[in-house]
Amino acid sequence: MKEIGKQTLAYTLTFIFIRLQGFILVPFVSRAVEKGYLSVFETLIGYGTLIGMLTVLGMDGSLATLYRHPDYERDRKRIAWTAVLIVGLASIAGALGFAAFQGRIETVVFKGRWDLNAEVWLAAASVVAGSLQHILANILRQEFQIKQFNISVIGGGLLQFGCTLLVVLGLGWQVKGMLFTLLLTGLLKLGLMFWWTRKYLEFRFCRRLAKRLLVLGLPLLPVSLCGWLMSGFDMTLLQMWRTPEELMDYRMANKFAMLATVVTAAFQTAWWPYAMSKAREPGAAEHFQQVCRVAVVFGVLLAVAVGSVAPILMWLMLAPEYHQSFRTTSLQVLGAVVNTYYYFPLVSLLMAMKIKLEVFGYLTGMAVTVLLDVLLVRHFGAPGAAAATVLGFITLAAVVGRMARRVHDFGFPLGRIEVFFLLSGIALSLWVWVPVETVWGVLLVAMATALLALGAAVLTGVIRKQDAVFGWNWQRDFVQRKLRR
Repeated sequence: MKEIGKQTLAYTLTFIFIRLQGFILVPFVSRAVEKGYLSVFETLIGYGTLIGMLTVLGMDGSLATLYRHPDYERDRKRIAWTAVLIVGLASIAGALGFAAFQGRIETVVFKGRWDLNAEVWLAAASVVAGSLQHILANILRQEFQIKQFNISVIGGGLLQFGCTLLVVLGLGWQVKGMLFTLLLTGLLKLGLMFWWTRKYLEFRFCRRLAKRLLVLGLPLLPVSLCGWLMSGFDMTLLQMWRTPEELMDYRMANKFAMLATVVTAAFQTAWWPYAMSKAREPGAAEHFQQVCRVAVVFGVLLAVAVGSVAPILMWLMLAPEYHQSFRTTSLQVLGAVVNTYYYFPLVSLLMAMKIKLEVFGYLTGMAVTVLLDVLLVRHFGAPGAAAATVLGFITLAAVVGRMARRVHDFGFPLGRIEVFFLLSGIALSLWVWVPVETVWGVLLVAMATALLALGAAVLTGVIRKQDAVFGWNWQRDFVQRKLRR
């Protein structure tokens, strides 16, 4: 337990650094680059992320499955190199395909406002570097080389931060400079990772192992595609149907919402090993229900808190044209909270080793998200996109929860929690529709959303007296443990 705790903490600190590094850049970049043109960077990075997900071909999952498997222990180095070679070839093909659609991207997505030849090629080249980094980082993690992993991530992040300030503020290269910096730092990190992983690679391609890797990895692609469509398809529609400026309002709200994912991602990281170790103990179901109830209420209050802080931070940090970008922040945090809730019923599928059933949940959630994006984005813009994402994640959690109940029922109050999320979403939408121009306005909306969310928790029965006692006892025990130390 001590060792897994150290590893979790190390990766969590790296995750926090990644989030803060991008967040700290926001005030500099938003003042140096025109708001509409900045949407080019966000959109191309979104497309690059999708292509990167697809060109990895599920090798991260299949590598994790085979790398420590006793039947493949002697083939470990060949497995690693075969996976790297497959991903390298696939990412080059994907990058060339991305670049080939430059003309269509310019005319259809950006309506011919900019000549993006250099931007698209830089983003496409970054796909290759990013995909190979991803698979090499997996090898470092499999070998428990946490120090090297963290050095590459944190060192690369610091270099990217400094170079971005230089080329954007100093040289005035704007979006081209941001993409060039991303590619340059990506290549440097890639070279460093290759140097560190060279002793874990045997430079021989094995057709048998390649087939096994692909058989295990390719079924995971639908989950990656669905995940992007649920969180990234709305950007394309905002760019095409609304304006680049509204897309940047939505993306800026997302950057502030990402502050909350430091908490939600840390909980997700800690929850699985903890839940799997306790799942078969007596009283596990009641304990899990209490944790779930407290977690979802805390998550919604976190959305209220981040949504309340975002306007003030934006007014202080950003140029005036971004001062109203906060309006969908709390709804986007709610989407991350709902996604965290989905991890509770997922434990049942993990116990029964039926994790592939989640693909059906993702397909259903993706279908609902895309349909609602098409229906809502054209008329409501960024708020419609945020609402579609929240409802899509609620659908995903609801479907997985029902399937999990058939496998092993922990008694999670699925319907009550889903209604609670819907009511909370309505409460948090006050930030969208109520004019907020002053600090007093922020305080009034914050209090109203908090009271409405807590009222929804009580009315739906999600929060109960014993849950409050559980939360108090946990806090008391935590303080006592700290004092004893």
